[in-house]
Order: sequence, then C-alpha cells, then structure tokens
Amino acid sequence: MKEVFTFVAIVLAVLCFVLGTAALGSKVSCKAKTAEIRYQSDWGFFSGCRIKVEDGKWIPLERYYYRELGEGDR
Repeated sequence: MKEVFTFVAIVLAVLCFVLGTAALGSKVSCKAKTAEIRYQSDWGFFSGCRIKVEDGKWIPLERYYYRELGEGDR
C-alpha cells in the first residue's frame, strides 16, 4: 500500500510541475505578445491571453487587430 501511495504522490507532483511550467510559460508569452500595445493584458488557464479594451470588457488577444487610420478614416 505504501508503494502505491508513493507512486501516486510522485505522479501528482510531476503533473503539477508540468502544468505549472506550462501555465507560467503561457503567461510570459502573453505578456511578450502584448508588450507593444497599450492595453492591459491577462492570462488565464481556461481563458488564455486576453486584453482589456474597456472597463469590464476583455477580449481574446487573437480577436484584436491594429489598423492605421487612413485619410478617409479620420
């Protein structure tokens, strides 16, 4: 029984380490992707990389696009 408990504990520790490393890497990647835009960014495990476009409104980074205004747009 002790061997089973040890095995389960090791598997859980490795799983937590892998998930934690992946989450940290994704959060750092999100910050790097949003470093040049002026919006606040956030990363969540289930929501992914998001940016705050207005108070209370967050959108996925993939839906954000930047477009320079042309003469007719001003």
